[in-house]
Amino acid sequence: LFASLLTAVLWDYFFIPPVGTFSIREPEDFFMILAYFCVALITGLLTRRIRSHENLLRRREERVGALYEIVRDIASSADRRLMLQAVNSRLGSFLSGNCSVALVKPNGDLEPFSGGELGLVNFDQTQGFAKEMAVAKWVLENKRHAGWSTDTLSGAQSLYIPLKGPSEVIGVMAFRPAQKSVLTREDENLLFTVARQLAVSLERELFRDRAVEAQRLEESEKLHQTILNSVSHEIRTPLTAI
Repeated sequence: LFASLLTAVLWDYFFIPPVGTFSIREPEDFFMILAYFCVALITGLLTRRIRSHENLLRRREERVGALYEIVRDIASSADRRLMLQAVNSRLGSFLSGNCSVALVKPNGDLEPFSGGELGLVNFDQTQGFAKEMAVAKWVLENKRHAGWSTDTLSGAQSLYIPLKGPSEVIGVMAFRPAQKSVLTREDENLLFTVARQLAVSLERELFRDRAVEAQRLEESEKLHQTILNSVSHEIRTPLTAI
């Protein structure tokens, strides 16, 4: 708008008689400069729209690429800790923030978020550590996201998303932005998509661990029964003789 107005005024000043003034004597000159201004304005708006669409497509392509890399890390990594570190690092770098994951302990409690082991978010004890953990536990219990950029417990410094698998909630993902800007709908969808993928992968691993533990307990029970039967047989013979 500024460029269109400036060029129209300069054209009037330097080229439309009387030259060197801003006055317009002839009606055709007035309509010509008005038409020029309208065409320049429309061209500028269309160029701005095209550039906006290009930026949107570029951002969408980058988001798809980041999601592909994250899903590949989830699928290919054999170590849970390394997988979580890779996912947190990629997601935090793409969204300009810090991510971390806290899993549920066997007793049902939520383990603390750790920057050195499971992510990049370090909650300072002097800056509301207990408050942040309370929000994370609320998310775990209610199975709803809450915290920053939401209408629920919006005073928190981070956004907390439950890791809901097909059967249960196995943890909470936290995202703390580097700057308190508005989270776009696309970035929010990316966070929820990654959270779902993590939940499915971690729950599958949890079920596998439970199956291995159940098999181990079954084998231990069989061994215990075998030893008990053997000891019972060895004792039965002397008792019969007595």
